[in-house]
Amino acid sequence: MWVIESGFLKKADPERGRFRAFLKVALRNYARDANRRATAARRGGGRQFFSIDEPIEGAGEPAPFDAADPTALRPDELLDARWRRELVQTALQELEQELAATGKSAMFATFRDYFLDASPDVDYRAVAQRNGITVTDVTNWLSRTKKRFREHLLAIVTDTVRDAAALEEELRWLFQRPEGKDKNSP
Repeated sequence: MWVIESGFLKKADPERGRFRAFLKVALRNYARDANRRATAARRGGGRQFFSIDEPIEGAGEPAPFDAADPTALRPDELLDARWRRELVQTALQELEQELAATGKSAMFATFRDYFLDASPDVDYRAVAQRNGITVTDVTNWLSRTKKRFREHLLAIVTDTVRDAAALEEELRWLFQRPEGKDKNSP
């Protein structure tokens, strides 16, 4: 609510850069300011506080607070991951709605079963059996729906950038293959 009421989003200027970059800088500044406030001398000067209602460390009970997880994503990495996920989810929803509106829900089901199925052994034959179609249909439908998915994704990304150079940079960033990503990704 604060974001809307304060006019924060009005500060985002497409001429100055990508919206995602604006959000990352804002998040970094917020984290820095929150840390400064928490460690200000008038509030304890960096001392760690814990509740007196919690068990005390060394008394045979767990510590009242845990150390930060060193494997956790940094806030900017978390924002990037959520941004990617949101772009892809929106494109998938648009694709599903488009195909449903034209009576081609089975095409989306085929796309979903092949590209979004978490099982590692998914193949054309299994998808064909699951959807009651031929392997040739799977091949053709995947080709068409993958193309339409990319078009939807491109349209969404185009709305978030200011020019062709920024679009190219954003698409290059978007299609970087994160570690652990499988080859079936759309």
